Amino acid sequence: MKLEQKHIETLIIIGNVLEMSDNQKKFLSQSDFINRLTSNTWLSSVTHLSNNQIIDLFKGIVFSEKILNWLGGSVAGGIWIYKEIQKRKLDKELTLANWAIKNTNNGYIPFGTNGLIRQKSKNATEFYINSAEHSYEVNLEKISKDKRLLEKKILGQKNKISKLQYDILNLKIRLQLAELTGNELAEEILKDNSNKIYFYYNEILKLIIDNSVSKSNLKAILNKFEENKNKKNNLLKNKLIEAINK
Repeated sequence: MKLEQKHIETLIIIGNVLEMSDNQKKFLSQSDFINRLTSNTWLSSVTHLSNNQIIDLFKGIVFSEKILNWLGGSVAGGIWIYKEIQKRKLDKELTLANWAIKNTNNGYIPFGTNGLIRQKSKNATEFYINSAEHSYEVNLEKISKDKRLLEKKILGQKNKISKLQYDILNLKIRLQLAELTGNELAEEILKDNSNKIYFYYNEILKLIIDNSVSKSNLKAILNKFEENKNKKNNLLKNKLIEAINK
């Protein structure tokens, strides 16, 4: 099945008078497929037509689609023909578009896109206004979404930087603690009221095996332990108790 010259000629005649004879109706009733052909098929078949012919063709297919209840939707032939009309700037005042809107049951005629916006628009001018508002809202939402994603990305980078700064500070503290003697280390741990005792997990392990550390310092550190169900921390606490009881 393909678009024939007879289809185009018949539609032009119908569009010129906006009437359909029985013979035309019989012929086109068997040709509803032409209303679902591709844009390329239509555009390649209408470029040779005069301005008046292409306007009549547009009217003819819109009229026929309604009379014959053709299926077309967002790919209806009238949409592709109207694009050629727009290309030739034959409907600057939107007179033809308004005629089509009033004389079709297809919510996509004549513009094709934004079917929902077209259906709620009373005329072509209102369609363009509604389309502009819709585009603005879509762009605004996209900008807002991009902004949220960027803010989230920035926050993620800030968190990474904060963690890196914390890790660097923590490393400096560990290096400074590593230079202290056993008892000096114990005293530093006892003086710290900001961090939980478990912050010094590895340092306490070092104190446990350091025979130079006084029992009193080990007991004082033990007193700083809180009730904790963490198996790893309880293991450290028990090791500290064993070291004190030796």
